[in-house]
Amino acid sequence: MKDAEHTQNPLRKSYPRGIGVKKELIDAVRRSLKDAEQGDAEAQYFIGCCYEYGDGVAKDKAEAVKWYRMAAEQGHLEAKKSLKAINKQ
Repeated sequence: MKDAEHTQNPLRKSYPRGIGVKKELIDAVRRSLKDAEQGDAEAQYFIGCCYEYGDGVAKDKAEAVKWYRMAAEQGHLEAKKSLKAINKQ
């Protein structure tokens, strides 16, 4: 994915880390979902976080696992950690 495309949604990178998020999360989820569906590992991780914690979407462990797994399979380290942690719950 091109760098310009990654910068379209800065919330996606800051939200899982809790950095200065005061924007409309539902819009961030909607924009990120398209990228996630197209295979963007960072977007998949973000969507997984949203489903795990119920931020911008209904809390859904199965959906969180699904998105974390997709990102982890692409080598996303945080997704791997999150997948391991959520499976211990």
